[in-house]
Amino acid sequence: MPSAPPAGPPLLVRPPMGARRSGDDLITDLFEACSDLSFLSDTLDGADFVLALILDSIPSTIALCSFFDINTRELVVVRQGVTPAFSSLPNALGTRATEFAPLIARSMRAGRSLVLGSGDLGALGDDPRWRMIGISPQSVITTGVVASGRYLGLIEVADPIDGAPFTESDGHALTYIGQQFSEYLAQREIDLSSERILRPKLAQARRN
Repeated sequence: MPSAPPAGPPLLVRPPMGARRSGDDLITDLFEACSDLSFLSDTLDGADFVLALILDSIPSTIALCSFFDINTRELVVVRQGVTPAFSSLPNALGTRATEFAPLIARSMRAGRSLVLGSGDLGALGDDPRWRMIGISPQSVITTGVVASGRYLGLIEVADPIDGAPFTESDGHALTYIGQQFSEYLAQREIDLSSERILRPKLAQARRN
């Protein structure tokens, strides 16, 4: 008899793979890894891939991938990745925030990643996605996923697990990932239905 699906939506839990990487070696590794993205036909699988790559390269408490809903002008959380110590954090999948929120608007228009410290992050308290998660990050990188001026999504990463703030090198790495992801998403249909976003993964259903 098939097992019952898990009660909650899918959550990517990624154990740290080592120390934070940086510089040219990191970009080289990302270049090689991102070539595998094109083999994934489903955009949610692509989002999982990107978050896993980020958490492997820049071990952090939490990473969010949101897709843009052109009909409502909102960013919708479609995937959430965490390290095991933070797997009990509330799940924000399906939560929405307007593109006009100050940090979101700034991120989408920047053309590169924003590396933000605690003094820049007060506005996150008004963001429904971060309110749902219930933490107040001290260090964040954001990058808009934009293709030829077309908004596709947003990637956000919070609080490196080594305790040090994010660096500009981390920002360059996330900019590169965002650029590769934008090329990937621009060629595929994005499904924002709650049924798709919240559907348990097959591996999860088997474990339960």
